[in-house]
Amino acid sequence: EFAVLLTNVEDVAIAQKAAMRVIEETARPIKVEGQEIRVGVSIGISAGCEAVLPKTLYQCADRALYQAKEAGRNTFRVCKVREVD
Repeated sequence: EFAVLLTNVEDVAIAQKAAMRVIEETARPIKVEGQEIRVGVSIGISAGCEAVLPKTLYQCADRALYQAKEAGRNTFRVCKVREVD
């Protein structure tokens, strides 16, 4: 599990586009010792304003991540933070 922080993103569509690129790139098969391996990825996106605490953004992204996993993986979900800490 890892996190990517995109700053100064004015529209969640930019983060969604980045998520799709990560999904597409990780879906490419790789060969390890002659064996083809495929990796799947699920992504949770958290959208909020600068006034939101990082912990709140992380928790929101984590909820979205589990929603993506439940949706069948190789996808993303978005959680929008509605409150300011």
